[in-house]
Amino acid sequence: RQAAAERAKADAPSQKRANLFCNLPNLALAIRNAVHTSKGAAKEFSAMTLSELLKRLKYSKGEVSWNELHEQQALLAEVAPQWYSVVDTPRGAIARIDNRVDFGTLLRGLRASAERRVAPHSF
Repeated sequence: RQAAAERAKADAPSQKRANLFCNLPNLALAIRNAVHTSKGAAKEFSAMTLSELLKRLKYSKGEVSWNELHEQQALLAEVAPQWYSVVDTPRGAIARIDNRVDFGTLLRGLRASAERRVAPHSF
């Protein structure tokens, strides 16, 4: 039992990251919806303050903690920088999406990445 508990404890960070990856496709959809609803999609880029985006996401996904939401959006910026980025400005952080990126292709890539992270290990 103790060995299993220690193994579970050691695997916790990688399991948490895998769970974050699994949520990225839904987060991308939510971010796109929030930004386009607020700012529109007619331009090459759409942007809003990160604090406003996180408030909107928290409202729509109430069961997610602020910390987890912040970690998820940071991971999305890391994994899909061609579409989503956070730019620091003197007035605060701005979340920006590139409307020129094919969103369907992006979602398929995020889903494939999530599936690779949770695929059962073969021994």
